[in-house]
Order: sequence, then C-alpha cells, then structure tokens
Amino acid sequence: MLRGKRALVTGGTRGLGAAIAAALRREGAEVVVAARSAPEGSHDRFVAADLTTPEGAGFLARRVIDELGGLDILVSNAGGQTRRPQGIMAFTEEDWDHDLAINLYAAVRLDRALVPHMINSGGGSIIHVSSIAASVPRPASIALSHRRRPT
Repeated sequence: MLRGKRALVTGGTRGLGAAIAAALRREGAEVVVAARSAPEGSHDRFVAADLTTPEGAGFLARRVIDELGGLDILVSNAGGQTRRPQGIMAFTEEDWDHDLAINLYAAVRLDRALVPHMINSGGGSIIHVSSIAASVPRPASIALSHRRRPT
C-alpha cells in the first residue's frame, strides 16, 4: 500500500506513464502527472511542463513540492527520439540537443531539484524509465544506419 505517499510521474499522460500513474493511484498514492499537454479524463493532478528546458524542470519541481508538500516517489518517464528517414548521420546539433534534453537532462534536472526535498523528508524512491529503442530497432536507428550494404 502506498497510502500517504506522494508521487510525480513525468510523461504521465499516455502509454506507460499513464499506466504507472494509475497503478500508483490504485495503491493509494497521491499522484501528480506532468507532460506538455493535458491528459484526457485523468483523476490525477496535472502540471504542464516542458522538461527539455532547465526552466521547465525547475517549474515542475516547485509546483510538485508546493502542491504535495514534499515527494516520496519520482518516476522520470518523459522521453522521446528524433527520427530522420536518412538515419543517424542526418541528425543535426539541434536533434542531438533535443534528444539529450528530454532523455537525460530532464531526469538529471528533476533529480537535482527534488532529491534534497526527498532526503529532508527521510528518503524516497526514484525510477528512471529509459527507451525501448535497443529492443525495437528502427531502420533509421543508430544500430542499423551504419550497416554496410552487400557489394
């Protein structure tokens, strides 16, 4: 049972994030979900935040602490991947910056902002959800974009 626990789920409006938020709620946790756009029909608290920026992560951290009075569970589930039909060699600096911002920096920034509050409250749990790209390769993925063609 998670009754009395306070949780934040980023990327919590769809797919795996929505399922995690629902499971936490069923177990009694008070849940805040965050994403760029509002969910449909959720019973969770929602905060719109763009986690690709330091300002967005800071804003979300402050709102969660203000709304919940602290945090016990952080699930960093926000993520994404730039796709270019030509493959990885067509990625621009902006593509790399965006992918790092949403997949790495968002989690790091939230950890840095929220872990001190969690420590001061006696601890908590942090779960970082990563990509499934390694097990579901796409033709434009890193692994396949450098494959040699038979001559």
